[in-house]
Amino acid sequence: MSSSAFEKVLRLRPSSVAGRLSGSRVCLLNARDVQRSLGSGLVVACEAPAEPIAAGIARAARHQGAAIGLSFPALPFGEAPRAHAASQLLLAAVQESGLELPLFLRAGPIPISEATEAGVSQAREAVFRLVDGGFTEACLDVSRLGPSEAGAAVAEAGAALRERELSLEVATGTVDPHALAELAGSLGVAGVRADVMSLKGAALANVEDLGPLVRAIEPTALAVVDPLGPVRGSGVRRVVISAPFCRVAVAALPEEAKDAIRAKALEGWSIPAAIAQALKRAVLSEEARERMEALAYLEAMDVLEAAGARASGSVSLTFLSERSGY
Repeated sequence: MSSSAFEKVLRLRPSSVAGRLSGSRVCLLNARDVQRSLGSGLVVACEAPAEPIAAGIARAARHQGAAIGLSFPALPFGEAPRAHAASQLLLAAVQESGLELPLFLRAGPIPISEATEAGVSQAREAVFRLVDGGFTEACLDVSRLGPSEAGAAVAEAGAALRERELSLEVATGTVDPHALAELAGSLGVAGVRADVMSLKGAALANVEDLGPLVRAIEPTALAVVDPLGPVRGSGVRRVVISAPFCRVAVAALPEEAKDAIRAKALEGWSIPAAIAQALKRAVLSEEARERMEALAYLEAMDVLEAAGARASGSVSLTFLSERSGY
């Protein structure tokens, strides 16, 4: 791709991050643009709770020529580090890897525990901080809400995404096509544009045909978090891969940190969030950090290969340079 065409794509960087990336060739974009640029292809987002893991993933994406997302877990309210620090951690790893292909920064899932003013305002504050900190997509988890009440809750909690025209992912626990259609309808009535709706792979263990789920939420893209098997060709348009990178992170931690992760999980923390917190507090040797990066690289190479993501970066760049994502 010519330099002028690449510069044209860089001009699509969201206003919330463009100023921070002045002079950089890191192609951080709205997740909506990356998703749309790959059409029916599978977009891969990988959990990156620490800089060495993000570095390994970014290096694999560069070697595969893949467009990717890097995901950072949402910590419980009151425990989260500065969102800017988390996004800079990821971007520093990307910069060091030399990756100059489309990518997005995903944050979440952020739970909306109840459709009350308190529950929704907490989620809204979390989304605002993440968007202001440089993330270009946030995931709101409505699995504890009924389909009919989720629309208004997401509309309120995701206000910062809507104001900045950034991508929204909605996580749900239902695998019933009718309930998914009701949820999609509720979001639409509330004026919410959900770019992606995600389900956990474990919830789909007994679902043989994903087609009805895909059709129930169209044109919203269906994502699967840690799929239990291949999803290429099923209509799924995104996979979020967390488990293998969490295992890599845990292996690098001392026993006392692993005990802390187990304790946090018993308190209701998500495993990725507990791992991110443990990594932030742990003092790791350079050898341990290098091993973590190397293992994350190998895992990411396998993930990207399985998803058919090789050379997806050039496909995305071409689309975005010629059509500006529309």
